[in-house]
Amino acid sequence: MDNTQAMTLINGLRFMPGWRFEAFDFGSGDTVYARALIDTVNSDQDKAKINYPQHITLERMIMVHPVDYDTSDQLAAALFTWIMEILIHESREFLRLSTESYRAPFHPHREEGSANWTKLLGENAPDPQRGLIVVNV
Repeated sequence: MDNTQAMTLINGLRFMPGWRFEAFDFGSGDTVYARALIDTVNSDQDKAKINYPQHITLERMIMVHPVDYDTSDQLAAALFTWIMEILIHESREFLRLSTESYRAPFHPHREEGSANWTKLLGENAPDPQRGLIVVNV
């Protein structure tokens, strides 16, 4: 697959409501950047206590090497894997225990949350920080 084909696929990608995708080619040769823009809410602990009133747009970006994919289905599968990793990561932030001051037992940005995640699911637990080049914009 070439950069133009990959960018066309990424720009035309549709997923859940509130999700948008954009592709960029900064003239770097064999690399395309895919960006997900996700309309969501702030998952911070103080916001959980009052039903998440603050709307935000979350941005995630990855580098894609189109030459690694022979078909649109292969690239779509790689993008879907990335999407699922975003969903897992965000879900770990959102899962809160109201009976414990809205503690997030698997929060990926907290040492306790990451340790709990690994302890319960093992070393092969899904983790978007492993195996992907993630560029936070």
